Amino acid sequence: MLFVQALLVALWVTWAMIDEQTLQLQTTRAIITGTVVGIIMGDLKTGLIVGATVELMFLASVFVGTAVAPDVTLSAAIATAIAVLSGGGTATAIPVALIGQTMNTLQYSVVNVAILHWVERGSKKGDLNRVRWGNYIALALNAVFYGLPTFFAVFYGAEYVVAFIDKLPTTLLAGFANG
Repeated sequence: MLFVQALLVALWVTWAMIDEQTLQLQTTRAIITGTVVGIIMGDLKTGLIVGATVELMFLASVFVGTAVAPDVTLSAAIATAIAVLSGGGTATAIPVALIGQTMNTLQYSVVNVAILHWVERGSKKGDLNRVRWGNYIALALNAVFYGLPTFFAVFYGAEYVVAFIDKLPTTLLAGFANG
């Protein structure tokens, strides 16, 4: 059962990130993600509480220019799942947000830029298939950058998340935090 729940939470986070980059239905909001994850995990009340708490934590955050914000969607999803599984609160939200921030930076600043250059070379040759596939590939990579970390965090629990964060070099996290 936990495998299915972790998979569904990972799929939700992947969809939310795709939505943020395309339709913008606001599924990345913590209050929405917390509620959906609460339903998936079988505890709507905790989902609402954690989602609302994480929403408040990020409510006044405004990032300008090239600054990359900590990721509210991963925070809400993983904090909600861990809260349901362990009876804990939102303590994992901020560390998980830093993982999301790292994924955002890698995806938007490195991977998507490489895809964009590949698409641009094709578009100069009139290759519309390359333009189409560039979009598909960039969106599908959300499963790698957001879905997989979410799946592992939910499936293996808070200990996995804390151990992962502890192994990240502080200089790397500080570099990503500063844009």
